[in-house]
Amino acid sequence: MSRLIQKRTIDQSAIEKIVEQLARVRAKTRGVEMIVFQNCDFSNLDFSEKNLDGLDAVGSLFVNSMFRDGSLRKANLYTADMRGADLHGCDLSGADLRGASLRSSDLENAILRETKLQAGVLLVPDEDGGLVTHNTNQKRAAVGERPMELPLTGKSLIRDTLLTDSNLSDANLSDADLCFTDLSGANLRGADLSRCNLSSARLFGADLTGATLAGARLNSANFATAIFDLDQLATCDRTGMIFSTKPINLDRKLPELLKEHAEWLASIGRRGAQLDLSTLDLREVTLAGQDLAATMLRVCTFAGMDLRKTKFTAADMGGSDMRRADLSGADLRGANLARVNLEGAKLAQAVMGRLRIAGRDETYVGTNLSHARLANANFEGAKLAGANFDGADLSNATLVGADLSGACFTRANLSNANLSQANTQNADFKKSRGMRT
Repeated sequence: MSRLIQKRTIDQSAIEKIVEQLARVRAKTRGVEMIVFQNCDFSNLDFSEKNLDGLDAVGSLFVNSMFRDGSLRKANLYTADMRGADLHGCDLSGADLRGASLRSSDLENAILRETKLQAGVLLVPDEDGGLVTHNTNQKRAAVGERPMELPLTGKSLIRDTLLTDSNLSDANLSDADLCFTDLSGANLRGADLSRCNLSSARLFGADLTGATLAGARLNSANFATAIFDLDQLATCDRTGMIFSTKPINLDRKLPELLKEHAEWLASIGRRGAQLDLSTLDLREVTLAGQDLAATMLRVCTFAGMDLRKTKFTAADMGGSDMRRADLSGADLRGANLARVNLEGAKLAQAVMGRLRIAGRDETYVGTNLSHARLANANFEGAKLAGANFDGADLSNATLVGADLSGACFTRANLSNANLSQANTQNADFKKSRGMRT
């Protein structure tokens, strides 16, 4: 039993009623009818933190609407126009977004597991408000008339979209247009990206394990520190594709480069040169015990390296691949480790607390581990006071005896993490999940 609502503009005052109705439908309350929206306008509305699971809104407008930390699980949003929508942290698992337009929308930290985002038949309203298949051969709009803005291909239009750190595992993105999209740190395990347009997309640190990329367009896409197998790209257009590069003879050049960097630090930038090794694959370079304070090491590959007792204070290592690296006893105070992959890394006795910045106004800077992948990492006895773990994955991590005082764990995943004997005084666990009590 359902009630159809067509061609209606929905205002903010109706949202709570829609949420309540959907909750009663999910609870299978007797006598409650399902509301089906077709070609309705929900633009510029605020659905933040609302549960809209099961919403049926085929062909509707959600332009610039807010869905932050909300839920649209199994929602039917076929050919919906969601341009500019804020879907930060929204759960879209199992939703039908075929043919939807998500251009310039924010899906950072969104969950799109098993979401359908492949091509769909474009539907437009007829004179009676029903939805009919759009005829792409119709003549152009007359002079002075507003042209149709919907994508005529019927493919999911997601270009220019922010999808950083989103969970797209097992999502169907076949034929989708992801041109210029930022997928840095995204989980694309098992996703179907066949014939997908990823031209000029950013995939720093994205996990493509088991993903299907047959026939995908990857020209000028940046795959630095992404996790994938070259065999996956066999039938792809890889023209101008960017990978991490291995430096030539860096071991021999490093002492002189470090000397120039030390002079740069001592002179506060007036002499020498800051060491910048960003985007390089450093796995064949010896760095254990080196002083790399305040260096630029963004989107570097350190996977499996021996980095014991290395000094990384105030270094910028954002987006780097440090899986299984040994950072035991390393000094990471004040370092930027945002979106770094530290899965399985050893960080026992590492120092990652606040770094004192001397000057007229003395300040303290904590280590930034926001959105970092820290599953199975070992932080036993580590000094992490004031560290930022916002949105980080700490599942199965060992934090036994660690100093976590004043640390921020907002939205962090702490499933099966061991925090026994850890100092959690003044730590912020707001909206974190999976923490043992």
